[in-house]
Amino acid sequence: MKNILKPSDYLERANYKNCIWDFCGNFFRLFLSNDITKDVKLQNFILLLQWSGKSDASLAIDNIFPKDAYQKATTDIIPVVKKIVDNLVSENLDEDEFYKELFTKICDDILFTEEIEIICAITALIFNPKIPYFKLGKAVTMDNDKYQEISLNLRREISKSYFVLQYGYAQKTELASQLYNIVKAQKNDEERIVLIANILGFYNAQMKILYDKLKEHIHNNEDIED
Repeated sequence: MKNILKPSDYLERANYKNCIWDFCGNFFRLFLSNDITKDVKLQNFILLLQWSGKSDASLAIDNIFPKDAYQKATTDIIPVVKKIVDNLVSENLDEDEFYKELFTKICDDILFTEEIEIICAITALIFNPKIPYFKLGKAVTMDNDKYQEISLNLRREISKSYFVLQYGYAQKTELASQLYNIVKAQKNDEERIVLIANILGFYNAQMKILYDKLKEHIHNNEDIED
């Protein structure tokens, strides 16, 4: 594939559906290669990591490595990439500095020496939940006793929020507007934060139930196949 595209054009048109590794691999060869200046490579790297995940798939891309080779390499690389990202996130860097450090570790370091390793590392970044990265301000902390006290005072509002979550609205905006009105009506930020925390706790509990059911379903199917 000849480099006649801008990086943004590639992301909007390249067909990633057949093999996301080849999608990232072709981007690496076209826009992160050695004959491009480091500053330009960094900007292209950031553009890829901030990609919306949408493409019209009108542009065919080259197959670089077999899928089984990608899969084998990815197994070892995913935990390494996760650790790199987690360590950098914990430093709470400015966004520009974060991407600069990440680019150095993924594309410019001795950590990944083979092309397939770099491609798999970039692909792992695409699926990392902490990418794209944002620098956050200081979060509110609260001891458990105070949290429980405020939650007890808000038990009606918490129950109402759970009811809204289970109501079965057809549109997400309907659900969001109801929750927004409940949160907005609280007296101060501490009450609003605790209420939102309880709503998130409900969602997390529901997700765990679904996850456990899925694991049980997979396990049961494996038993049947055996």
